Amino acid sequence: MKTIVTMLGMCVGAAAGAALIASMSVGTQPTFLMFGLIAWGGGLINGTQTTMYALAAHVYPAAIRATGVGTVVAFGRVGGVLSSYAGSWALTSSGSRYFVMLAALMSIVFVALAAVTRHVPRLVKRQSAAYAGVQPAGR
Repeated sequence: MKTIVTMLGMCVGAAAGAALIASMSVGTQPTFLMFGLIAWGGGLINGTQTTMYALAAHVYPAAIRATGVGTVVAFGRVGGVLSSYAGSWALTSSGSRYFVMLAALMSIVFVALAAVTRHVPRLVKRQSAAYAGVQPAGR
């Protein structure tokens, strides 16, 4: 449960950062604020993307896990190619449109992640008998 909360939080943070940048006028804001928000959004997007590989390993059953993760990676590559076209279109039409598009896409990622029912299970620590204060039989 902890992993999904982290992933959803990163999506919300990235979408909020992109929406904030889109609402700002570029020439009037301090440069460090803009760079800080871009670093914030980029870091959260990267964090969400990298944790999706771990999620993909748990979503698919063991019999088709390699095929499932490979398909996820292939769709990611297709998205990478398409993003260069969509990003250049958004930047040439309006600089803020790029960040509006980024916020909208991270919102879609949020909804998609919330819809996944098989998330990374929580690890449970088990104590062995020796560490739990229980003496082995025969002593």
